Amino acid sequence: MWDSNGVVPAGGHRVDPVSDVAVLDERAIAAAVPAPHIETVNVSKSSKVHVGTKVVCITQNVHNKEMLKGLNETWYLRRDEWQAMPSYGEDFLKLPIGFVIIGHSAANNCEQRYRCIEAMLEVQRDHMRRGFSDIGPNFLVGGNGDVFEGRGANVFGAMVTSWNRRSISIMFLGNYVLFKPIEVQFNHTSILLDTLVREGVLKPDYILYGQCQLLPLTVSPGPLLVSELKRFPHWNNTGKNECLPG
Repeated sequence: MWDSNGVVPAGGHRVDPVSDVAVLDERAIAAAVPAPHIETVNVSKSSKVHVGTKVVCITQNVHNKEMLKGLNETWYLRRDEWQAMPSYGEDFLKLPIGFVIIGHSAANNCEQRYRCIEAMLEVQRDHMRRGFSDIGPNFLVGGNGDVFEGRGANVFGAMVTSWNRRSISIMFLGNYVLFKPIEVQFNHTSILLDTLVREGVLKPDYILYGQCQLLPLTVSPGPLLVSELKRFPHWNNTGKNECLPG
């Protein structure tokens, strides 16, 4: 109630019929609207009516970046160990993968770990400047035999466009038109490949190619490395003659 001057008496309240909000003790409270009471519902010839609790199942596939937990060698460096910059984004491979592609960086060779880390950072910067989301290959191999985690085991890399989603790419740091690869590089790469098979990343019958075998008139991974790919038992020499000498 209020008086003829519109003043609310002490202890009184006022209801605004427009806002449907009651003012009580200087606080605004939304006026309660009673829920409708329904006793019966008549449904005729309908298959889209559900009565009672409905359970909805949601399946979510969560991808995690594959870590080679089985490879704990001192010569294997994970991303944080070579101070990799964060990736701009990742897309994941459907494992297991049936192909491995070998390429080279075509830059100067590195024979000490710190030099190879410098080379890794330069390759990553170069690839990201060119619009890649990260360093291109899944793994890289230094001239001293160190193996570096690039994009990782289950992230699709960037080496041969039409093969990226179905291959693991490995780049040898250095220019193998000029430098001959050494024994330890093959030994450590072979251990890496065996680990990828054991961890279910690679199929046991995977096929290995040099990059130039899939991209005719290409130099990478260089003739001095192509001539040694026979060291890998899974190498397929199809297209070898299409590789440029440098």
